[in-house]
Amino acid sequence: MSLHRAPQAHPAKRRKTTRPNHLPDLDFGGAPVVQFFSKSKNASPADKAADPRLAAVELELADIPQWRKYISNFTFVPLPGIPYGGKFYPSVEHAFAAAKYDHSKGTGDPPDFSVGSELGKKPNIKTEHSRLGMKRSGDFVMDVAKFDAHKYKIMKELVRSRSEVDPSFRALLRVVRKHGFKLLHFARGGGGGWGGYVSKKDGTPVGYNWLGEIMNELSDELVAQDGTAAGAGGAGASKNEEFNDIRF
Repeated sequence: MSLHRAPQAHPAKRRKTTRPNHLPDLDFGGAPVVQFFSKSKNASPADKAADPRLAAVELELADIPQWRKYISNFTFVPLPGIPYGGKFYPSVEHAFAAAKYDHSKGTGDPPDFSVGSELGKKPNIKTEHSRLGMKRSGDFVMDVAKFDAHKYKIMKELVRSRSEVDPSFRALLRVVRKHGFKLLHFARGGGGGWGGYVSKKDGTPVGYNWLGEIMNELSDELVAQDGTAAGAGGAGASKNEEFNDIRF
């Protein structure tokens, strides 16, 4: 008799559909939400039919193809680019990557993400400023505590700098807010605090949405400058006052 047991069949792994326990509900004061990320698509005909305000946004932003995707930090901006640390960068993401190396120590020179460099021509540089990518670039190790203390301020400055050099981005923020919407950076796991998502189960927005809040604050300012009343929904409760006490 053989002592070998037949391999047992294991049930297929089920995709988790519940939110991470640490993500709180987001309060947008009743305002409708537009989710965006680097691969976003525009609203479907069914979505526009269900919400005339969304249809109005799509119509007004017809000159900006894939406008939800355009909001992303990965979008290349018009030259000269986004200023940071004495250089210009093609996108917010490139400038933020440089900021991470500024808060790191390693051997040799850090990678160059600025306009005109090889990495500056690359649309997606997430790998190059990941923990493993930084190690491969010269054993760079980020001072996490130091960077955590400054990253929100850095991101806010970069997004505002983008609005100054990117007329399409500025116009987009105005239009979205003018029609009453709030922005939510889509990230299923919360994106390390930078985003969140709308629950398919009950429609509740969850996350910290730091990036979205930076853009929403700027949108409110742009609409106020125009003297255009925003739609329903106030500023909502900010999560940023808790920023320094949160770790992921």
